[in-house]
Amino acid sequence: AVPSIFSGLRLGLVYALLGVVAGEIIAAEKGLGQLLTYLAGSFETNGVFAVLLLLALLGEALTYTTSRIERYLLRWR
Repeated sequence: AVPSIFSGLRLGLVYALLGVVAGEIIAAEKGLGQLLTYLAGSFETNGVFAVLLLLALLGEALTYTTSRIERYLLRWR
């Protein structure tokens, strides 16, 4: 049961990050989502790709950290 919990946790963290960014795009005054909207509206593609790269790295860091915790807790497997 524990491996399934970690699989769900890993997916949930990435979807939570997507939800936060979507919420920032819609309603926030500050944040990466708002910065992404501003840069896209200004046609600054370099800035848009920089923010997207940062978000991808953040998602990868969350996934990696969750995998490391899972590996530590399930070392008996």
